[in-house]
Amino acid sequence: MKLPGLFLLVMGVPLLGQNAGTILDWGENNKYDPYYVDIPPYPGFLTSDYQYSWEIVQNPNGGGKSFYFNATYCDYLARNPISGTMPYCEELSQTEAQTLGPIAAALTEYRSLPAKLGGIDNPPEYGPFAARPKPRSAVLQPPTADDPTMILFDGLANSMDVIDLTSGAIVSQIPFFNYGTASNFAVRPTASGPENEIWVNNIDAQNILVMNLGSQSVVTTIPMPANLYELNIVFTISGNTALVSAIYGTPDSAGNTAAILAFDATTRTLLSTLPLKNIPFNMLMAPDGLTAYLLASSTITYYDVLSGTADLTAPFQYYGFYGYTPAVFIHPDGTRLFLDQGALAVFDLTTRQFTNTFSYNLAKGASTLSVHMSQDGSTVWVSDSLNNVTILDTHYGNIMGTYQTSPNSMVFPGPAY
Repeated sequence: MKLPGLFLLVMGVPLLGQNAGTILDWGENNKYDPYYVDIPPYPGFLTSDYQYSWEIVQNPNGGGKSFYFNATYCDYLARNPISGTMPYCEELSQTEAQTLGPIAAALTEYRSLPAKLGGIDNPPEYGPFAARPKPRSAVLQPPTADDPTMILFDGLANSMDVIDLTSGAIVSQIPFFNYGTASNFAVRPTASGPENEIWVNNIDAQNILVMNLGSQSVVTTIPMPANLYELNIVFTISGNTALVSAIYGTPDSAGNTAAILAFDATTRTLLSTLPLKNIPFNMLMAPDGLTAYLLASSTITYYDVLSGTADLTAPFQYYGFYGYTPAVFIHPDGTRLFLDQGALAVFDLTTRQFTNTFSYNLAKGASTLSVHMSQDGSTVWVSDSLNNVTILDTHYGNIMGTYQTSPNSMVFPGPAY
C-alpha cells in the first residue's frame, strides 16, 4: 500500500480535524431557497431545497486562514434508489456549491478579511470540515494491528491458499478439485495461536469441509440436513459456534424458504435450526459476536446469538440472488453496514435505515470490479474496469485519492493508511 499512501501525501489531502483553529465566521441553513407547490390535499408542499454550511477559520498556528464549505440539494418528491425513502438528497459539485448565494457571499467575505491575520491563506476546501447537512456515517476508530496474511479461494487453481502479504509467497495450499466447488468459507477464530481452521461451503456435495491450513489437509466433512443447501458461514468470536445460513430445496410445510443452523464448532454437531421466511443471500457477524445479520432481497434479520432467535426483521434493499452477492461490510464499531450497489450505501444498524449514499465518481463507461474495506473501516477501495482505483473515506464519503493499476485488478487495502 506504499504507492497510494505516497500519492495522498504528495497531493496534500487535508486531514480530519484540520479546522481546529479559531472560527472567525460561519453559516448554515437546512432549508435554503425552498420551492413549494400545492398538492391537494397538502397546500404549500415543500418539493425541494438546498442545505449548506460554511466556516472561516483562523489557522491553529495563528497565521493565515481557511475556508471550509459544503452543500446538498434535496428533492422531496424523489425516492432514494437505495433505501426507497424520501427525500433524495445529493451533494452538489464544488463548482455548483461555490455559486450558491450564501456560499458565494461567504467566499467574498473570506477574501476580503483584513490581512492582519498574517501568514498564508489556504485555498477554499470543499468537504466535511464545516457542520455537515447530511448525517455522518462513521466514528473515528483506534488503529488496529497489521494482519500480514490473506486466506482466499483461488478459482483458477481450485485451491484454498494462504498468502504472506509481506513476501507475496503462498505459504499454505489445499487443492480443492477432489472435493467439488467452494462457494465461500469462514475462518474459525482461536483464543491463541494461528487461525488455521476454515469451514468451506462445498455446494457440489451439499456438505461443509473442515480444513486445517497448517497441516494443509481436510480434517472432516459435515453433511447438511436433507433439503437444505448452505449459503454462508460465520463464527462467534470464541470460535465455539458456527452459524450457517441455508436455503430449502423446497419450502417446508410452513412456507419457510431458508434457515439458519447453529453448529458446535468443536464437536461439529448441529445444535439448532431456525426456519426463515426470506432467503438470506448474505450473512455477517457483528464485531461483538452477539448478533448475526442476514441480508435478504427486501429484509434484514437480526439474529440473536445467545438466544438463538430472530430478534428483529426490518426493511432492507439488497440486490443479491443465489450465486451473486454484492460486497457488504460491517464497520468495526458495529453501528453500520456499507453496501456496494453502484455506489456505497450506508445502513445504520441502530436506526435500521439507510442514511447515506456515497458516490464512487467513476469515469464514464467504468464499472466496479472489486470493492473492499480497510481493516479499521476508515476507507473503501474500489477498482474499476478502466484500471482505476478510487479510495473513499467512509467517515464523510469524500474521495481521498485515485491511482492507476494493472488491468482486471482486485485491491485489498488491509489496515488503513
